[in-house]
Amino acid sequence: GQGRVQGSIRGRSSAPDYQVQGLITAGRLSNGMAFDSLRVSSRGRLSSPPSAVADVAVVRLRAGERPLGNVVSTLTLTDHVSIDRFRESLGDTTLTLRGYVRFRGKAAEATLDSVMLAVGRREWKNVAPVQATLEGDRLSVARLSLATDTGRIDAGGDIRIEKGLVNARASLQGVDLARLAGKPDSPDAPRGIADGDILLSGPLADPDLEMNLRIAHPRISGVEGDTLAVAMRYVPVQLSIPGIRWVKGSGSATVAGTVRPGITFQEWMRALGRGDHAWTSRVELALEVSADRFDLATLGALDTTFSSLRGFATGKIRVTGTAAAPVLGGNLEATRFAFHGVESDAVQLAGGYKDRKVALDRLDFTKGSATSHVEGFVPIDLSLYGGHRLIREDPISLKLRMTDGDFGVAALFVPDFASSAGKLNVTADLHGTPARPILSGALRLVDGVLRVAGRDEVLEGLEVEASFDQHRVNVTRIVAREGRRGKLTGTGWWEAAEGKHYGNYEFRLHGTEFTATDRETYVFRFTGDFLVKDVLNPSGEETYRITSVAPVSLVRGELTLDLSQPREDADTPVPFLYDIVVDVQRNLWYRNLDTEVELMNGQITLRNEGYRDLILGTLEVKGKYYIYSNEFRITSGTISFTSLDRIDPDISIEAQTALPGQKADYPIYQTLSGRSSQLKVHLHDDAGNNESYLWKVLTIGQFTTAGADPGLAQTTTGPAPLASSDATLPMRNYLFRNAERWLADVGFIDTIDLKSGTASGTSPSAGTIGLLGIGKYVTPELYVKYSRNFSGTAEQAQSVSAEYRVTRHLLLRGEQVRPGPGSQLSTQTNSSLKPEYNLDLKVRLEY
Repeated sequence: GQGRVQGSIRGRSSAPDYQVQGLITAGRLSNGMAFDSLRVSSRGRLSSPPSAVADVAVVRLRAGERPLGNVVSTLTLTDHVSIDRFRESLGDTTLTLRGYVRFRGKAAEATLDSVMLAVGRREWKNVAPVQATLEGDRLSVARLSLATDTGRIDAGGDIRIEKGLVNARASLQGVDLARLAGKPDSPDAPRGIADGDILLSGPLADPDLEMNLRIAHPRISGVEGDTLAVAMRYVPVQLSIPGIRWVKGSGSATVAGTVRPGITFQEWMRALGRGDHAWTSRVELALEVSADRFDLATLGALDTTFSSLRGFATGKIRVTGTAAAPVLGGNLEATRFAFHGVESDAVQLAGGYKDRKVALDRLDFTKGSATSHVEGFVPIDLSLYGGHRLIREDPISLKLRMTDGDFGVAALFVPDFASSAGKLNVTADLHGTPARPILSGALRLVDGVLRVAGRDEVLEGLEVEASFDQHRVNVTRIVAREGRRGKLTGTGWWEAAEGKHYGNYEFRLHGTEFTATDRETYVFRFTGDFLVKDVLNPSGEETYRITSVAPVSLVRGELTLDLSQPREDADTPVPFLYDIVVDVQRNLWYRNLDTEVELMNGQITLRNEGYRDLILGTLEVKGKYYIYSNEFRITSGTISFTSLDRIDPDISIEAQTALPGQKADYPIYQTLSGRSSQLKVHLHDDAGNNESYLWKVLTIGQFTTAGADPGLAQTTTGPAPLASSDATLPMRNYLFRNAERWLADVGFIDTIDLKSGTASGTSPSAGTIGLLGIGKYVTPELYVKYSRNFSGTAEQAQSVSAEYRVTRHLLLRGEQVRPGPGSQLSTQTNSSLKPEYNLDLKVRLEY
């Protein structure tokens, strides 16, 4: 190398003092060691023996072509060299040591009292002093013992640095692999406790290597086992594997054979390190992989694709060829097999792989009396770095014969199917290419069950008949049940399409009392015709769209979404798009804790184009809602969904509540208008009182005389202030209101009215305490209701009413009322009470 040294010598010639500084660049030693720079700073006395201190710093130290990192050291020089500090670092690996070196002729003998090797956060420390000798280019280590909390490594041997030869051995005792290799925090880092021996001899570029290890509780890439035994030997250009045996429970898997790299061991490791895949074409394989009741569930940790894999496999697979073009052949049998919900008592596989083609001599599934048989070939790349990809332009040929097969296999190939079941009979022949397949044969499904991903609707009793006509599958019959009342029928077709994974398809379906729900915000039961067709969503991904052929007739519906919070942001993506027009005559209910209204007499459009759910249209509103435990009955109202970027309807509602007065009920009117997210609320009454007073009446004024208007409280038309003993009334009304919701689930009753009343402070038993009513839609046009009033002491009145829809625009309503004892509806004596009859004609005007 090149360098510069400067210093000074002063004092008596027999023992002068000195100081020296030197820098050598691009240096190389005769023993093969080299460095980019060597910086030395030393001072002391040149006596016999000398007495000096030196600081040494080496940048990019190398042994031949192998990097050793940077070195910083402090030395004390007397009749020996004392290593006060030594630190060698390369990446996240650091070696520190202390000791001393004595020179005997051309040999240097080192005794190291303290040695610590740190790899990341893992540390190894010496158990006993290390004896090492450097003579010429030969570095010998008699024994190096490093230990951690749980294990120990004993190593020894010698290295000829200049000639690049090694002769070393290592023994592992209870070594935790997590402290030896890989990132300790990574879930893919190797785990296990290892014992065994490693021998290394010959040229460093291509040494002989022998390894015998036994690992307890191994885990590699997340796959866990009970034991792993490794026995292998490498000599130049050949890796011999007597056996690598993995044991889990009562099952095992073994790999044995030879691998001929065709390149030196050093070149092989370098290619792996830099991600160069060219070596795969030069590595010849002669391996046999055998399994004996191997638990397939073990593979679930490799990839989420295998998370549902279950079963026990037995068989052998021969692997020849090269890593770039392997050749496989063998037989496998599996029992109690399950994958993505598909279960089979037994699976038998015989076949092979060559020239990017999987040949299936036999693939049989058996479950009870059901059998499935597949044979043929599939173009797929199984090379080491091939990505296991399907080659869409190469020929394909498959024959499928299925008798009472499990339709659950559909969930394996169609991710849009969350679950499937049924008996499937198929005779199918597939030719052409995966990109343009040609099909022939027929299919029949009976007793099927199907649920689409992301949906709660379940089709039961599914029956499908189809025929294969080259590029198209013609579905001639679809019949299914949904819930207790729903039915689905239809036809359709499917065909392969260039560049589309699921091809082109179209289905025309007719649903009768079909129920759709997300179990949170809506449930609709409807009858209508639909078109299901393949589309691309705004992200360019394949999906499908459901469109109503004509307006769908709503049988019954429930909405519970919170309209006071507009849904402006994009919702969670749905698995499909839709555009459905619903004709709502009546029986669409909007319910939440304080609201129970019926939406009717209009059409709404339910739409999602891949961005958000939308509702468009206008409906009339009737029903009731509650404010501060006061029931407001809607006298007229509409709700209009007009926003194209959110669900935030315009509301226009007139409602009325009645508070008990001193002689008669006192009405208060409320007007709701504007967007549901910014609703404008106004109160008024017949007497023209201001809103602040009316709000007081609806809240505090109901059950305390404090703050009441003295003048109004004495009128015959104003609301009567209530006694403080009735302060529990709002809570009682709240409980009644929830009881009404719970009882509304009774099967043979469509509506229930459970209403609390109020009592005056002076006569608690004089007013109506409660009303109970039940209603039933006999037909979509005829609604019948029975109701009864109760008081604190006796029955008051009961009524029976019926409402009949004559036409879309005309309704006829009749009612019979029987006053009870003490009823406010009659002034007659109890012995001469007579029923009253009411008849109403309701006209609906569209404009």
